[in-house]
Amino acid sequence: MLLLDAVAFELESVTLAAGDVPLPFAYDGEVLQVTLGALSSGVVRVRYRARPRRGLYFLAPDADAPTRPEQVWSQCQDEDARYWFPCTTRPTCA
Repeated sequence: MLLLDAVAFELESVTLAAGDVPLPFAYDGEVLQVTLGALSSGVVRVRYRARPRRGLYFLAPDADAPTRPEQVWSQCQDEDARYWFPCTTRPTCA
């Protein structure tokens, strides 16, 4: 079992990257549980959409800062990465 922190994602698919083989998974809105079976190594691909509430920030010009450049910045420490990409913040394989 692979556990990934993933808060409020819209999941499209979870696959084994080699051959795009679908993997069974469960998702409760905060943790993605991927069943790996007898797989001992490989690359897992998660296709998803997210509207990060924390961890990834988009800035653009506004009335208070009309010359501000458009930019994006991330603040993933301590646990904010899980709001914009599937990641581990705890031991994950069982």
